[in-house]
Amino acid sequence: MEKIIEVNGVSKTFKHKKAVNNVSFHVEKGQIVALLGPNGAGKTTTISMMLGLKDPSEGSVSIFGKSPKHRAVRNRLGAMLQEVSVIDSISVEETNSGTLLTVKVPIVIRTGKDGVRA
Repeated sequence: MEKIIEVNGVSKTFKHKKAVNNVSFHVEKGQIVALLGPNGAGKTTTISMMLGLKDPSEGSVSIFGKSPKHRAVRNRLGAMLQEVSVIDSISVEETNSGTLLTVKVPIVIRTGKDGVRA
């Protein structure tokens, strides 16, 4: 499969605080991936680096094989960061499952470092 997002050894440090520490993953065409974790885990910072809004302190990010700051890439990206409302009484998995019912592409749910469930 074609890799559309590659994050390789990415770290981000703000002054003396390491917000993201050596993160690596890739997303292939057709995959749907969610970054999940507690507040302060570095999710928004990682996405900001993927969007080219912040530069990594270490490592590299490529989208469609180019820097996220490349004009051709930026024209194809969109994101809504922070403050998204979900229904409190259902889990993240239930929210995603309900949202994805109308999607007609392969769905991959990453369950952790070791597990991938299709």
